[in-house]
Amino acid sequence: MPVRLTRREEPLPADAFLLLADGPAPLAAACGRLGEVPQVFATRGGFLLVPQATGAALVPSALRLRRLASDLFIPSDADLLPTLLADEMAALTRDRGLIVLPGGLTLAFDATAPLSVSRWLAPARVRRAEWVPLPRRPARPATISVIERPAPPVGAVLEVLGGGAPGRTKPLPGPGESEGGGASTAIPEEIRPPSGSAVRRVAAGAGLAAAGALAWLGKQLGAEGLARLGGGLARRALELVPRLSERLLGEQEAALRDVLRELQNGNVEKGLRHAPPAVADPDQPARVGTDARLAARDPRYSLRDLIGGSGGTATAWLGGGDVWAQLANEYRRLAAEAAARGDHRRAAYLYGVLLRDLRAAANVLQAGGHYRDAGLLYRDRLKDPQAAAAAFEQAGDHDEALRLYDQLGEFERAGDLLRKLGEEERAVRHYLRAAEKLNAERRFLAAGDLLRNKAHCRDGAVACYRGGWESYGAEAIRCAERLFDEAVAAGDQHALQTLWAEAEPALADRPLDAGRFFNYALRTAEEFLPPDARADLADRAKLVFAAHLRTRAIIDGTEALVAAFFPANSVWPPPVGRDAAFASRKQRSAPRPEVRDRPTGDLTLISPGPVTAAVVVRGTFDVIVAGAEGIVYWRVAEGRTVPVWNGRERVTALSSSAGAEVIFAVTHGTDDTWAWNLRTFTPNHAGAAQLTAKHSWHSEDAGPPVYLQPAAVLRDGEHRVKLATRTEYLGFAGPHLRPDTVHRPPEPGATTRLLVDTADGHSWSWAGEFIRHWGPNAEAADRWYVAWAPLDVVDAITPHPGVLEITAVAGHGEVRWREFDARIPDQSTSRSAFDADPKGYSAACLVAQRTVAAVTNDNELRWLRVSNSKLVVLAALTIRLPARVFALIPTPDTYEVVVLLADGYALRVRKP
Repeated sequence: MPVRLTRREEPLPADAFLLLADGPAPLAAACGRLGEVPQVFATRGGFLLVPQATGAALVPSALRLRRLASDLFIPSDADLLPTLLADEMAALTRDRGLIVLPGGLTLAFDATAPLSVSRWLAPARVRRAEWVPLPRRPARPATISVIERPAPPVGAVLEVLGGGAPGRTKPLPGPGESEGGGASTAIPEEIRPPSGSAVRRVAAGAGLAAAGALAWLGKQLGAEGLARLGGGLARRALELVPRLSERLLGEQEAALRDVLRELQNGNVEKGLRHAPPAVADPDQPARVGTDARLAARDPRYSLRDLIGGSGGTATAWLGGGDVWAQLANEYRRLAAEAAARGDHRRAAYLYGVLLRDLRAAANVLQAGGHYRDAGLLYRDRLKDPQAAAAAFEQAGDHDEALRLYDQLGEFERAGDLLRKLGEEERAVRHYLRAAEKLNAERRFLAAGDLLRNKAHCRDGAVACYRGGWESYGAEAIRCAERLFDEAVAAGDQHALQTLWAEAEPALADRPLDAGRFFNYALRTAEEFLPPDARADLADRAKLVFAAHLRTRAIIDGTEALVAAFFPANSVWPPPVGRDAAFASRKQRSAPRPEVRDRPTGDLTLISPGPVTAAVVVRGTFDVIVAGAEGIVYWRVAEGRTVPVWNGRERVTALSSSAGAEVIFAVTHGTDDTWAWNLRTFTPNHAGAAQLTAKHSWHSEDAGPPVYLQPAAVLRDGEHRVKLATRTEYLGFAGPHLRPDTVHRPPEPGATTRLLVDTADGHSWSWAGEFIRHWGPNAEAADRWYVAWAPLDVVDAITPHPGVLEITAVAGHGEVRWREFDARIPDQSTSRSAFDADPKGYSAACLVAQRTVAAVTNDNELRWLRVSNSKLVVLAALTIRLPARVFALIPTPDTYEVVVLLADGYALRVRKP
C-alpha cells in the first residue's frame, strides 16, 4: 500500500529515536544522553531507541520519531498519508515493526527481539603493563634540510631518451658551484636528490647510455620491445642515482617561473606570448615534453582556439610542481580584471585557452555582447542547446534559435520569438503545442495561463482549468479561481452556477480551500456580478462555512477556521465573523437526531417481499427491485412501477445500463440448487420489458452467490457487463449476451465484492483483500490493501477518471468510506474514513462525492461527510418503520435518499 509523509506545522513529542550508526559506540553515547537504557532494536543501518517515557532528552544525530501504532513509527514532525485506521496499522505491523521515513524509505525491525545490553555494551578489559619512562621528545628541525623530487614515469624517460637530450639543460650546481662558475648561487648538497656512490654513478651512466641507444634504435626500427627494454634500463638507472632526474625537471620549472614573474610584474603581453595552458584539454592528445622551451603564442582572441579547431598534439611537462597552480590563479586574476574593464575577448582567451574553462569563456562572451561566439561554444563544445538557443536569439540568428527551441520542445520560447518577428500564426501554433505538452504533464494551470494570455484561446484555457479543477491536486483551487474569472468575463451565469454547485461537495473535506475559493469569488463578485447573484453566492458560502464549522466544532476548536472564513478587512461585515465564532463555540457535540413518526401512507409498495436484490439505474436514478413475485422497475420521479419479470426463480443480483436499455438479472434455479441463469430484459415497442436472452451454467457448489457488476458500461456501441464466480470472470456484450471476455480473477477462490468499468476505459475490482485498478490501455494494475470486509453490498461512484469512491457497512457494524486515486501513474493514493456507533449500521450509500448516507440498526438515518479520517454526522433523522432496512438508494438530490425496506416497501426521505 503506497504511503507518503507530509510535514506538520508543529512537531509532536518524540516517542523514539532512529540512530544511524555502524557500531555500538554511538549507541552507548546516545544512551548516555538519554540518561537511561532504552529498548534497542536493530534495523538496517542503525538502531531504534525507544525510551521508557515520552519527551525524553534530545539525542544528537538521531531522528526523532513518534508512534502511530504499537510498532509503527514516523518522524515526529510528519503526518502519514493516507491516514490509516487502527486495524490497518495493526495488519501492517503484524509480522514486523516499521519505520516510515521521507523519500519513500521504510525500515523494518523485529519488535519481538530487542537487543539486550550485553549484546552491544561490555566493560573494557584493563591491561596492566610495567611502567616505563616516556620516550624523549624528538628534536624539532630548525630548517628544511631535504626536498625530494619524484622520479619521472618510465614513459617520460622513454620520450626523453628517444627524443635526445633536452636543450640547455644541466645538472643543478653543487656546493661551491654556480652556473657561471661562481659560488654565490650555491645550492646545499643536502637538499639535492642523492647522487649515490662513485660505483653507482658509473653504473647509472652506463645504464642511461645503453637505454638511450636502445630507445633510439627502437624508435627508428619501430620495435616496441627494444623501446620497453630501454625504458627498463633507464628506470633502474634513476633508482640508482635519483640526481639524474634534475636533467628532466629542473629547467621546465624555471621556464614556468619566468612566465609567472612576467605576469605578476605587469608585463602581461610579454608573459602571455609564452604562457602555457594551465589545465590540459581532455579532448586533445598529448605527448610528454622533452625540453624546456615554451612555444610562442598569439594572445589575441580567436574563436578557433576556443572551439579547438587548431588540432595537433599538445605537449605535457612533468616539471613545474606547484608553479602550475600559481599560474592558474594568475590567469584567473587577469581574466577577472579584463572582464571588469570590458575586454571580454581577452577574458574569454584566458578562460577558454589557458584555463580550459569553456563555460566561463562562453558566459563572459555573452556578457560582452558576443552572442554568436557564445552560442557556438554552448552548442558545439558544451553541448548545452538551451543556452545556445538563447545566445543565438540575442545574436539575431533566429533560424538556428528556432531550430534548437523546437528540438528541445521549448515551444513557448519559440512562440515568443516568432511573435517578435511578426509571424503570429506560427507563434500561436507553437503556443498550442506548448500547452498540449504542459497538459500532458498535468500542469493544467500553466497550460491554461499560456493559452489565455499568449495564444488568446479562451476556450482551450477553460478546458485546461477544468482539468486542473477536476484533478483534485495542488492546483485545483487556483484553476477554480481562473474558471470563475472566465465565467465572469463571459457573463456566463450557467457556468458560475455549475462551478458553485461543484465546489460545495468537492471542498466538503477541505475547509481552508473552501474559504480561499469562496472568499476569492466574493471579492471578484463585488465588481462584476449583479446584486442578486452576489447575494446567492454569499448564501452558498455561508452554508458551506457553517457545515465546516459544525464539523470542526465536534472534533476540534474552530478559532483558526473562523479566522480563515471571515478574515479582517474582507467582504464579510465584522458582525458576521463574530456571530460565527460565537455559534461555533456553542456547538461542541454531534447534532441530536430529529425523531419523525412516518405515517403508513408515506410508504410505497414496490414489490411484495422479501426483497432479494436491488439496483439503481445510474442515468435516471430509478430503482429496479427483485422480490417474491419477480422483478419490478420503479420510476421514482413518476411514483409508478412497471413489471419486468414474474418468474419463479430466486433473483440474487441485478444490473442495468445507464438508461435501463438493458436489464441483467442473475437467478438461482429452484429444482437444482447448483443451477444459475443470467437473463436480459429489454423494452418492447409498448414500453414493457421482455425477456431477451438467457445464459445458463452450473457451479461446483451452492454458494456463495455469483457477483454481477451492478452498472453495465456502454463501449463500442454495446452494453457490457461482467459476472464473477470463484474461478473465472465472464464478460457479456449486448442484450443477447454475446460472450465478450473470459479470464481468471486476480485472486482465484477469493470472494469478489466489487466490479466497476467506466466508459473511458478504467476498470476496478475488489477480490479478496485487495482493490485493483487497470487504466484504459490495460496497464499494470495499481493495488491497495483493504483490511476490512463488507457485510453486504458495496456502493461505488467514479467522480473523475481514475478515481473510485466506495462505502459499505463493515463486519463490526461500522460504516466505512474509502477513496482510491490512480490518475498519476506510479503515484496512486488512497484515503479512508469511518464512523462507529454502539447500535451498529445496517446499510449505506454514497449520495455525493465524499458524502455518505447510512442507517443504524434502530432506523436512525444519518448524513455523514468525510473530515480527515472520520465520517462526521451532519444531520440525523429517526424514522419508525415497520421492517428492517434492506438498502439505501441515492437520488439526483444530494439531500434525499430512498429507503428500501426488506418487505418491499420504499420511502423517500429528505435531509432535515
